[in-house]
Amino acid sequence: AINTAAGLVRLPTGNTPVLNNRAASVGVEFAPSSLGRGGADELVLRALVDLPEGLAVSARELGRRAGISHPRAGEVLAELLGQGVVLVQRRLRANAYRLNEQHVMTARLRQLFGWEAELHEELLELLRKEIPRAARGIEGAYLFGSTARRGTTDRSDGDVAVIAPGRRMED
Repeated sequence: AINTAAGLVRLPTGNTPVLNNRAASVGVEFAPSSLGRGGADELVLRALVDLPEGLAVSARELGRRAGISHPRAGEVLAELLGQGVVLVQRRLRANAYRLNEQHVMTARLRQLFGWEAELHEELLELLRKEIPRAARGIEGAYLFGSTARRGTTDRSDGDVAVIAPGRRMED
């Protein structure tokens, strides 16, 4: 079951165990040297990639979707506009931005962000299968921390809490 309002995804792991994944947004800077570290560039790019193709929205809306201030989103958009990654539609009240589908990076960005989502789902599937197999009497397992938030970096570990009533940590 998915409860998007609470940001909770419940995943069965066998008979009764449940694996919970708290969802949140992720970030990575656009600069290749800082991929996976949660910079504003990547947050804005993710928000742009998540837009329906062809839809253009304001810097304020992209900032809201990216979880950053709209002035910071505007700065990032100005950078991306200068690189040709985004296109701007001049409007009376506010400029509207969208990805430039003709830019060489657009297809790669969509591929990268899609691949990351697949990787996360593969991890959840692995945990669903392996946790019940590894130990009996598990009531549930909770994925938490940066992995659950989809905010992992090259220095991240995976945090899993396992609920096994009647067992001590030494077991």
